This record gives sequence, structure tokens and C-alpha cells, in this order.
Amino acid sequence: MATYKGIKGVKVVTKTSDPTASEASGTLWYNSTGDALKYATAGAGAWASGTNLPRNAALSANIGISTAGMVIMGTPPYSRQTTKWNGSAWTEGNDTNHLAGSMQLGFGSTTAGVIAGGYQSSPTIPALDTSEEYDGTSWANSNDMINTHTDGTAAGILTAGLAITGAGGPQTGPEVEEYDGTSWTAGGDLITGRARPQGSSCGTQTAALCIAGDMPDKKVVEQYDGTSWTAAPSLNSGTYNGGGCGTQTAALSFGGYPTLNTTESYNGSAWSTENTLGTGRGYANGMGTQASAMYCSGQPGGGYSNTVEEWNDPVYTIKTVTVS
Repeated sequence: MATYKGIKGVKVVTKTSDPTASEASGTLWYNSTGDALKYATAGAGAWASGTNLPRNAALSANIGISTAGMVIMGTPPYSRQTTKWNGSAWTEGNDTNHLAGSMQLGFGSTTAGVIAGGYQSSPTIPALDTSEEYDGTSWANSNDMINTHTDGTAAGILTAGLAITGAGGPQTGPEVEEYDGTSWTAGGDLITGRARPQGSSCGTQTAALCIAGDMPDKKVVEQYDGTSWTAAPSLNSGTYNGGGCGTQTAALSFGGYPTLNTTESYNGSAWSTENTLGTGRGYANGMGTQASAMYCSGQPGGGYSNTVEEWNDPVYTIKTVTVS
């Protein structure tokens, strides 16, 4: 049976101003102020320029999400600096207690974060075993790791963290360490052990990914269940010293050497190639989720950068209907 809607159609809503693109996605409206018929679409994810850091850096530890994050130390110079992001601006936070300039492990949030390990150049120490906790204002020393670690990667939260293998000058202790908010204990070893992984990671202590790294096959990805590691689908393009974020079933991998600008997303079954970074670079870390991420500082082939890029997926766009 014919209906009024089928015969007459649906009335187009009139608005004096456009709604936000995300709110309007999939709808059609008439903008009476601009005398234009408009609609909104959701397109593929993409990187856009963000607010640059107040200083150049690389090899820093990142904590948090794209609206509340921290970039901790990094080179140059070797320092105790902490830079905080509130979603609109960067501000300097309180210094850390240990001078560890670069290659630290970081996990947690801007109100309950952890940094551990790292490299200290003066006095010359190959790697550190120290760790610190952050309460949103200040850093406090916590128990030392079992082994010294640098060039590693981390995942999880303050009370359930995961530090994944790093050079120990040389590495002699466990490849993986777990943190319970008080103490460090040995976790399960990776399938493909490497003293200097230089990869990225994401997820939780009981559901994590270790993504790629500086080894013969730079596409290797492994997943952790809180006890042991198993092979996960490999990346399409090998990388190391790049960034990663998200969860074990909704992850994002980006940047790093040798391609510098590659982005891939993971749905728990396979990796897909996405839009590339605007400024390709390595020696940097990411933070956030698969849908909303940040990639801060790094080395774009040489030197140090304060570049910040923000990832959004999907990208919402408002378009005007035109007729000829």
C-alpha cells in the first residue's frame, strides 16, 4: 500500500546554521542563512596538524589519550621535563625525579601514570631500572624494576602495567615485566626475543599487542593474554621506532623507520593500510585510541622535531548540494 511518505517524500529540515559535521553525518538539511542545501558525510581516517610542542624532542615517553596526555623528557637535552596536553594547549608539568633523558617506558594516564627505565648520559649508565608514579601533579619514586630497560615499549594502567623488553646493557633479566601499582614481577617472554625491540605497543596487561620492532622481520606482531605471547597477524609494512595506540582488537600503528609515514589499523583479524602522516618521522611515540590519536615530536629523517599530528577516524565533512 502506498504511503504519504512514499508519495510526498520527507520534508527537509531548515536550519539557520550548520550543525557539527559529526552530529549531522548521514542527514540532509537546508541552511536558510546561506540559502544552500547541505549534507554531512563520514570519510576515511586522516592525520591533521595539531598544536606543536613547546620544544623539539625525540625518544620521549608518552602517556594518556588525545585529549589528556603527557610527553615526558626525550632528547635533546637529557632532562627531567614533563609537558602536559589538555586537549587545547601544552603546559609544563613538574619535573621527574630521575635524570633519564630518553627511551623510557610510559603507561597509564595523566592522573595515574608510570614511567620506568630509560637511558641516562651523565653519568654514563647504559640503562636504568628506576620507576616513578604520577598523580596528576607530582612524581614519586616507586619500586625498581627487576632489570634495567631502555628502548622498550609499554601498555596498561598504573595498577596493571606491562613493560616489554628493552636493552639492558646487555639484557639479562626478564624480557617482559608486569607492574601492579607497587612491585614489578616477571611476565611471559616474547616469542621473538630481541634486546632492543624499538617497536610500539597498546592494550592492557592481560590483552596487549607488541607491534613490530628492529629485527629481521619488522612486520612481526605478537599478542599477550596476561601469561603468554602468541603470534598475531603481521603488518603490511615493516617498521621500528614508530608509534602505536588502541587496544588488542582496535589498534593503530604509525610512523617509524624506514617508511616514516605509514599508518595501519587493526581490527583483531587483519591490518589495513590507512592515510599517511603529513610529516613522516621515527623515534617518537603515540597516544590515544584507534579513532582519536596523537603522534608527537620525533625525527623526520634528521634532527629533532616539535611536530604534532592528530588522527581522527572517521573524518566528518559538510558538503553543499550543487545543481547544474
